[in-house]
Amino acid sequence: MTTTKTLPSAKHFTLQQLADGVYAAYVKEHMGAFSNGGFVDLGESVLVIDAFLTPQAAQELRDIAEAITGHPVRHMVNTHWHGDHVRGNQVYADVAIIATDTTKNLIAEHLPPRIEAIRAQAPAQLKALQEQFDNATDEAQKAAFAVELAQFHEIDSTFHTLQITVPNVTFENKMTLHGTRRSAELITLGGGHSPSDIFVYLPQDKIIFMGDLLFVNNQLACWNANEREWVQILEQIEAFDAVQFVPGHGPLGTLEDVRANKQYLLDLLQLVEAHIADGGTEAGLADLKVPAAYEAWEFGSIFPGNVQKLYAQLKNS
Repeated sequence: MTTTKTLPSAKHFTLQQLADGVYAAYVKEHMGAFSNGGFVDLGESVLVIDAFLTPQAAQELRDIAEAITGHPVRHMVNTHWHGDHVRGNQVYADVAIIATDTTKNLIAEHLPPRIEAIRAQAPAQLKALQEQFDNATDEAQKAAFAVELAQFHEIDSTFHTLQITVPNVTFENKMTLHGTRRSAELITLGGGHSPSDIFVYLPQDKIIFMGDLLFVNNQLACWNANEREWVQILEQIEAFDAVQFVPGHGPLGTLEDVRANKQYLLDLLQLVEAHIADGGTEAGLADLKVPAAYEAWEFGSIFPGNVQKLYAQLKNS
């Protein structure tokens, strides 16, 4: 039986208790976290899942995790290398930051030049966004630009102190963290959403923190993906004894959401493969529509990028 605790209000995310000692942190849009995370009380120490987009969001989660559990954070896992899951790593420089070797290398290779490029572009982007806000006449548009400005300032405020912090503990296939209260299994089955993805399985609680292997009610981000491998990974996860699935983006999911993600990828593959088989061109991708089953999912704006990337990948394979 779960003992429900009164949870603190947070600036960057909304907490949900999934079981005794298990908490998901769902991103508050435009507040600097940008992806979901969570934490697990292992008994005498805490495991944190992912480090968000900004150090201030990561620090808030660490502070809350230690306050709720009464135990120190000793481990933090990066589920994959993308910035919205690792740019807060510096907050955990004094603990074990866990990842796969591939993820560690990708962070070290890609994050520094990306951050420098963002820093260089920031003044022009801020000026353009401020002009859009100042010139907006529609109240809804003005409100939307105000939210974007707030998020921009939240992220921009980190650049002077941001330190790219790479994982200091790596594993190949599986690592189990044993605690006096529960064990947590850190597992990689390869690369689906990214070249290397970890999910965190809590067998005692039947909970999986999926990272970006799962999107709930959101279009899947496929810019760095291998769609066929992603399908195979989800098929294997279906066999796990789990009932709650914490996605990288979106609300708490179920096994049906895992299956819906798998079907999305299969439908995307079929759509683009059929386009190529019919002699379709890259320009013709603009005519491809989001399948009806996914029209209501958020972030529909990334669908054109998904088909363009997959088209190029299939044409070059």
